[in-house]
Amino acid sequence: FHALEAAPLPELPAGQIEVAAGRNESEAPRYEGNQTGGGVLVPVKIGSLPARDGYTVRVACAGPTTLRYTFGYTISGTDTSADGTIEEALATEVECDGASHTDAIDIVDPFGAEVFVTVDDRTAWAVSVTAEAPPIEIERDGDGWQMVTATGPELHYDGSQTGLSGATSNPGGGEIRVVVTCTGGGFVDVTVRARDFEDPALASFRADCAGDGPQSTAQVVRIESDTVLVDIDPSGKMWRAVTIQERAASPAP
Repeated sequence: FHALEAAPLPELPAGQIEVAAGRNESEAPRYEGNQTGGGVLVPVKIGSLPARDGYTVRVACAGPTTLRYTFGYTISGTDTSADGTIEEALATEVECDGASHTDAIDIVDPFGAEVFVTVDDRTAWAVSVTAEAPPIEIERDGDGWQMVTATGPELHYDGSQTGLSGATSNPGGGEIRVVVTCTGGGFVDVTVRARDFEDPALASFRADCAGDGPQSTAQVVRIESDTVLVDIDPSGKMWRAVTIQERAASPAP
Protein backbone atom coordinates (compact mmCIF):
# COMPACT_ATOMS: atom_id res chain seq x y z
CA PHE A 1 0.00 0.00 0.00
CA HIS A 2 1.37 3.39 -1.05
CA ALA A 3 -0.30 6.28 0.76
CA LEU A 4 -0.38 9.39 -1.42
CA GLU A 5 -0.43 11.86 1.48
CA ALA A 6 -0.33 12.04 5.26
CA ALA A 7 -3.50 12.86 7.15
CA PRO A 8 -3.64 16.05 9.22
CA LEU A 9 -2.51 15.72 12.80
CA PRO A 10 -5.32 15.09 15.31
CA GLU A 11 -6.69 18.07 17.19
CA LEU A 12 -4.67 19.43 20.09
CA PRO A 13 -5.87 17.62 23.24
CA ALA A 14 -7.91 19.77 25.62
CA GLY A 15 -5.89 21.26 28.46
CA GLN A 16 -2.56 20.62 26.74
CA ILE A 17 0.05 22.73 24.96
CA GLU A 18 2.53 21.81 22.24
CA VAL A 19 6.04 21.36 23.67
CA ALA A 20 7.92 19.87 20.69
CA ALA A 21 7.12 19.61 16.99
CA GLY A 22 8.68 18.90 13.61
CA ARG A 23 7.83 18.08 10.02
CA ASN A 24 9.56 17.72 6.67
CA GLU A 25 9.08 20.11 3.79
CA SER A 26 7.51 17.62 1.40
CA GLU A 27 3.73 17.23 1.45
CA ALA A 28 3.82 14.10 -0.74
CA PRO A 29 5.83 10.92 -0.13
CA ARG A 30 8.23 9.44 -2.66
CA TYR A 31 8.47 5.70 -3.31
CA GLU A 32 11.18 5.43 -5.95
CA GLY A 33 13.99 3.10 -4.97
CA ASN A 34 12.21 1.71 -1.93
CA GLN A 35 13.23 -1.83 -2.85
CA THR A 36 16.92 -1.03 -2.49
CA GLY A 37 16.89 0.47 0.97
CA GLY A 38 17.21 4.10 -0.21
CA GLY A 39 16.86 7.08 2.10
CA VAL A 40 19.16 8.32 4.82
CA LEU A 41 18.01 7.59 8.38
CA VAL A 42 19.37 10.33 10.64
CA PRO A 43 17.85 11.29 14.01
CA VAL A 44 16.47 14.83 13.88
CA LYS A 45 15.92 16.69 17.15
CA ILE A 46 12.52 18.40 17.17
CA GLY A 47 12.54 19.83 20.68
CA SER A 48 13.04 19.34 24.40
CA LEU A 49 10.37 18.30 26.86
CA PRO A 50 9.52 20.15 30.06
CA ALA A 51 9.11 18.07 33.20
CA ARG A 52 5.69 16.42 33.24
CA ASP A 53 3.87 13.30 34.49
CA GLY A 54 3.16 12.25 30.89
CA TYR A 55 2.95 13.36 27.26
CA THR A 56 0.80 12.90 24.17
CA VAL A 57 2.50 12.23 20.83
CA ARG A 58 0.59 12.89 17.59
CA VAL A 59 2.08 11.47 14.41
CA ALA A 60 1.01 11.55 10.76
CA CYS A 61 3.22 10.11 8.03
CA ALA A 62 3.12 8.53 4.59
CA GLY A 63 6.03 6.83 2.88
CA PRO A 64 7.97 3.63 2.20
CA THR A 65 9.14 2.88 5.76
CA THR A 66 8.21 3.46 9.38
CA LEU A 67 8.85 6.56 11.49
CA ARG A 68 10.63 6.26 14.81
CA TYR A 69 10.33 8.84 17.56
CA THR A 70 12.59 8.75 20.59
CA PHE A 71 12.62 10.42 23.99
CA GLY A 72 16.23 10.53 25.10
CA TYR A 73 19.37 12.50 25.73
CA THR A 74 22.31 13.49 23.57
CA ILE A 75 25.44 11.87 24.96
CA SER A 76 27.91 14.58 25.94
CA GLY A 77 30.71 15.22 23.46
CA THR A 78 28.95 13.71 20.45
CA ASP A 79 27.23 15.16 17.43
CA THR A 80 23.82 13.50 17.39
CA SER A 81 22.98 14.66 13.88
CA ALA A 82 26.13 13.00 12.56
CA ASP A 83 26.36 9.71 14.42
CA GLY A 84 22.98 9.23 16.13
CA THR A 85 24.45 8.78 19.60
CA ILE A 86 21.40 9.02 21.86
CA GLU A 87 20.70 7.60 25.28
CA GLU A 88 17.15 6.36 24.77
CA ALA A 89 14.48 6.53 27.45
CA LEU A 90 11.66 5.50 25.11
CA ALA A 91 11.39 4.71 21.39
CA THR A 92 8.30 3.96 19.28
CA GLU A 93 7.89 2.84 15.65
CA VAL A 94 4.89 4.17 13.71
CA GLU A 95 3.60 2.77 10.41
CA CYS A 96 3.65 5.46 7.72
CA ASP A 97 0.39 4.38 6.14
CA GLY A 98 -1.00 7.88 5.65
CA ALA A 99 -3.15 7.75 8.79
CA SER A 100 -2.71 9.83 11.93
CA HIS A 101 -1.76 8.22 15.22
CA THR A 102 -1.98 9.36 18.85
CA ASP A 103 0.04 7.83 21.67
CA ALA A 104 -0.33 8.56 25.39
CA ILE A 105 3.10 8.31 27.00
CA ASP A 106 2.71 7.74 30.73
CA ILE A 107 6.33 8.30 31.64
CA VAL A 108 7.33 10.67 34.41
CA ASP A 109 10.36 12.73 33.45
CA PRO A 110 11.39 15.16 36.22
CA PHE A 111 14.24 16.57 34.15
CA GLY A 112 12.70 16.69 30.67
CA ALA A 113 14.11 14.87 27.64
CA GLU A 114 15.00 15.65 24.05
CA VAL A 115 12.72 14.39 21.26
CA PHE A 116 14.19 12.88 18.10
CA VAL A 117 12.55 11.66 14.89
CA THR A 118 14.25 9.10 12.64
CA VAL A 119 12.57 8.62 9.28
CA ASP A 120 13.37 7.94 5.61
CA ASP A 121 13.92 11.19 3.75
CA ARG A 122 11.30 10.19 1.16
CA THR A 123 8.54 10.18 3.78
CA ALA A 124 6.06 12.99 4.35
CA TRP A 125 5.69 13.36 8.11
CA ALA A 126 4.64 15.56 11.01
CA VAL A 127 5.11 14.93 14.73
CA SER A 128 3.75 16.96 17.64
CA VAL A 129 4.31 16.33 21.34
CA THR A 130 1.94 17.91 23.84
CA ALA A 131 1.77 18.04 27.62
CA GLU A 132 -0.36 19.44 30.41
CA ALA A 133 -0.71 23.22 30.26
CA PRO A 134 0.62 24.98 33.37
CA PRO A 135 -2.16 25.96 35.79
CA ILE A 136 -0.18 29.03 36.89
CA GLU A 137 1.78 31.83 35.24
CA ILE A 138 4.48 34.32 36.16
CA GLU A 139 3.34 37.52 37.83
CA ARG A 140 2.18 40.12 35.36
CA ASP A 141 3.18 43.77 35.39
CA GLY A 142 0.79 46.08 37.20
CA ASP A 143 0.10 48.15 40.31
CA GLY A 144 3.33 50.06 39.76
CA TRP A 145 5.54 46.97 39.29
CA GLN A 146 7.33 45.69 36.19
CA MET A 147 9.25 42.48 35.60
CA VAL A 148 13.03 42.25 35.95
CA THR A 149 13.24 38.48 35.36
CA ALA A 150 11.27 35.31 36.07
CA THR A 151 11.46 31.53 36.04
CA GLY A 152 8.69 29.06 35.29
CA PRO A 153 6.00 28.08 35.35
CA GLU A 154 7.42 24.59 35.81
CA LEU A 155 6.40 21.33 37.43
CA HIS A 156 8.79 20.70 40.28
CA TYR A 157 9.43 17.23 41.71
CA ASP A 158 12.39 17.26 44.06
CA GLY A 159 13.72 19.55 46.73
CA SER A 160 16.78 20.80 44.89
CA GLN A 161 17.70 24.40 45.55
CA THR A 162 17.86 26.85 42.64
CA GLY A 163 18.57 30.53 42.16
CA LEU A 164 17.25 33.41 40.09
CA SER A 165 19.27 36.57 39.49
CA GLY A 166 18.60 39.83 37.73
CA ALA A 167 19.64 43.43 37.31
CA THR A 168 17.26 46.33 37.83
CA SER A 169 17.21 49.55 35.85
CA ASN A 170 18.20 51.63 38.90
CA PRO A 171 21.99 51.59 39.62
CA GLY A 172 21.36 52.85 43.16
CA GLY A 173 18.96 50.10 44.04
CA GLY A 174 15.51 50.68 45.46
CA GLU A 175 12.49 48.49 46.11
CA ILE A 176 11.97 45.17 44.37
CA ARG A 177 9.21 42.64 44.77
CA VAL A 178 9.64 38.86 44.71
CA VAL A 179 6.46 36.95 43.85
CA VAL A 180 6.10 33.18 44.23
CA THR A 181 3.11 31.61 42.48
CA CYS A 182 2.58 27.93 43.16
CA THR A 183 0.05 25.15 43.57
CA GLY A 184 0.46 21.69 45.01
CA GLY A 185 1.79 20.17 48.19
CA GLY A 186 4.59 21.73 50.16
CA PHE A 187 6.09 25.17 50.27
CA VAL A 188 8.88 27.34 48.87
CA ASP A 189 11.47 29.02 51.10
CA VAL A 190 12.89 32.18 49.54
CA THR A 191 16.00 34.16 50.49
CA VAL A 192 16.91 37.46 48.85
CA ARG A 193 20.56 38.52 48.59
CA ALA A 194 22.48 41.25 46.80
CA ARG A 195 24.52 39.28 44.27
CA ASP A 196 26.10 36.13 45.72
CA PHE A 197 24.92 33.10 47.69
CA GLU A 198 27.45 34.00 50.40
CA ASP A 199 26.06 37.52 50.85
CA PRO A 200 24.00 38.15 54.00
CA ALA A 201 20.26 37.75 53.52
CA LEU A 202 18.30 40.92 52.85
CA ALA A 203 15.00 39.14 53.44
CA SER A 204 13.58 35.63 53.83
CA PHE A 205 10.03 34.32 53.58
CA ARG A 206 8.03 31.15 52.99
CA ALA A 207 5.37 30.72 50.28
CA ASP A 208 2.70 28.12 51.05
CA CYS A 209 1.67 26.12 47.98
CA ALA A 210 -1.06 23.94 49.52
CA GLY A 211 -4.75 24.70 49.18
CA ASP A 212 -7.27 24.90 46.38
CA GLY A 213 -5.90 26.54 43.26
CA PRO A 214 -2.84 28.73 42.72
CA GLN A 215 -1.36 30.55 45.70
CA SER A 216 0.57 33.81 45.35
CA THR A 217 2.98 35.20 47.94
CA ALA A 218 4.81 38.52 47.47
CA GLN A 219 7.57 40.19 49.47
CA VAL A 220 8.87 43.74 48.95
CA VAL A 221 12.59 44.15 49.62
CA ARG A 222 14.85 47.22 49.49
CA ILE A 223 18.21 46.68 47.78
CA GLU A 224 21.17 49.07 47.53
CA SER A 225 22.55 47.97 44.16
CA ASP A 226 21.14 47.12 40.75
CA THR A 227 21.68 43.37 41.24
CA VAL A 228 19.59 40.84 43.15
CA LEU A 229 19.83 37.11 43.75
CA VAL A 230 16.86 35.03 44.89
CA ASP A 231 17.56 31.66 46.47
CA ILE A 232 14.60 29.28 45.84
CA ASP A 233 14.27 26.18 48.05
CA PRO A 234 11.08 24.21 47.30
CA SER A 235 9.66 21.29 49.26
CA GLY A 236 7.17 18.83 47.76
CA LYS A 237 5.80 18.33 44.28
CA MET A 238 4.27 21.51 42.88
CA TRP A 239 3.79 23.87 39.99
CA ARG A 240 5.96 26.90 40.62
CA ALA A 241 6.84 30.28 39.13
CA VAL A 242 9.02 33.01 40.64
CA THR A 243 9.05 36.61 39.42
CA ILE A 244 11.35 39.50 40.38
CA GLN A 245 9.83 42.94 39.78
CA GLU A 246 10.94 46.52 40.26
CA ARG A 247 9.09 49.78 40.67
CA ALA A 248 7.90 50.96 37.28
CA ALA A 249 9.35 54.26 36.12
CA SER A 250 7.01 57.22 36.47
CA PRO A 251 5.77 58.54 33.13
CA ALA A 252 7.47 61.68 31.88
CA PRO A 253 5.54 64.88 32.63
